[in-house]
Amino acid sequence: GAMSAPFQSIYAALNKLRSFQSNAIHKQIVFRAGTYFLNETVKLSSTSFDDNLMIRAYPNETVVISGGVHLNVSQLQWQRYDSQNASQNIWMTVIDASLR
Repeated sequence: GAMSAPFQSIYAALNKLRSFQSNAIHKQIVFRAGTYFLNETVKLSSTSFDDNLMIRAYPNETVVISGGVHLNVSQLQWQRYDSQNASQNIWMTVIDASLR
């Protein structure tokens, strides 16, 4: 990818770098500021040509790579959980079964 045409996922960037089939060349994936949600495990290995790979944030930018699931909090219906203990402040909501 390039600044003007970045890859749309870490998986696409890894596939491109792996296509060089080299553990000798230095490779890097640079993330711009933001939170990136992974929908599957990223596996790195010498056998998939991932040696000499640096994954980093763009200078002076903050990047979060999350294995969590992005929830649209404005669409959730929160309810106070009755724990029989008034000092506890516990809330709950129902999420889509596909996210479990």
